[in-house]
Amino acid sequence: MKQFVRVISVRYDCAAKPARHPHEPLETYVTRLQNHLLEHLHEAVSLALYAVQAEHDEADARRLPVTFVTAPEFYWNVPWHALRDLRDVHELPALQIGPVCDAIAEVAEQFPAWHFGHIVFLPGTAAMLFEVPRPPGTAQAAQHGALFESLNYVYATTNFLPPFDAGDDAGLRRAAVWPKHHTSRIDYGLQTSERADAGSRTFQLADGSPVEVLQESAVAPHGTTAPHAPGAGRYGARMAEGFDNRHDGVPPFGIDICRDYLLWRNAPSPRDAKAPHLAEPRYVIDFVPSYGVNITDAAFPVPPSLQYIVHNDGRAARQVVVFEVDRTRPRWNRVAPARCMRHLGAAAGEQVAIHEFTVDVPGQGGAQ
Repeated sequence: MKQFVRVISVRYDCAAKPARHPHEPLETYVTRLQNHLLEHLHEAVSLALYAVQAEHDEADARRLPVTFVTAPEFYWNVPWHALRDLRDVHELPALQIGPVCDAIAEVAEQFPAWHFGHIVFLPGTAAMLFEVPRPPGTAQAAQHGALFESLNYVYATTNFLPPFDAGDDAGLRRAAVWPKHHTSRIDYGLQTSERADAGSRTFQLADGSPVEVLQESAVAPHGTTAPHAPGAGRYGARMAEGFDNRHDGVPPFGIDICRDYLLWRNAPSPRDAKAPHLAEPRYVIDFVPSYGVNITDAAFPVPPSLQYIVHNDGRAARQVVVFEVDRTRPRWNRVAPARCMRHLGAAAGEQVAIHEFTVDVPGQGGAQ
């Protein structure tokens, strides 16, 4: 079955966020930063949908495609250099998890399906650290002895799935999280050392405190069993028991965050590289939010169902590229920006990119 897809990619330089004032409490700064990011996301999506409706009549813009909204890795992050000591590190998750979920849900509510059609929101990641027990027999690398695990995840939701209608979850928005599994040497500032024996990297806070972080994260891609999972917030979100990429009318999709994608690209597995917990393993689009993965059109082995890769990088260049997978060529084709981009000025084009393409959605029993 053919499915028309539109991707709205929010561009953002994740190293150029508003700074924390010298004596500003962490909570005040985090709230101010999240409001700024929410406004940027809302404005970028609004500009893109304006361009779409200017190019097509409104009925066609609503009826034909499914729309995905992306943003780069670290979009929702509090900059590492804004955390002044270990107390800030410990306080941050409570200030990020619920409010970020709320902010994304709030944006989703501003673009109802009855007016804008089906939209899937995959708007970047939020990263934070949780202290975990040190495995027996492993020496500490950091002087304070604490060991941390990274939670760096995409919070995914839609504007069309109905809320839960019964029990304790009644009225809560359906959503899911997809985590990054491999921590990069630049995820928390710049790595100061690496311990292969302990599988950890050490970073440094503004006050000089070292922070030892596991290189691999075991956080599950859902919220009810993961030990550090995002919970329900003011707008409500109950996480699924797995990552459901089979939404009605939406082509199955995957997510690979930054280093996870880089490791796959550099050393692809002979089997499907996706973890088995995708509800539909025959995904046709892979979304790559990153900060620091160089974009290349060089082909590499991918699952047989994969047809497009959408890459959104959060460095200063704010690169957004959509590749069409072609297994007969050593290099893949770049999908041209959608024609509707002509309705946006240069400044708006620096804020958002729009791509449109058609995918073949796998049918029942494996047919495509």
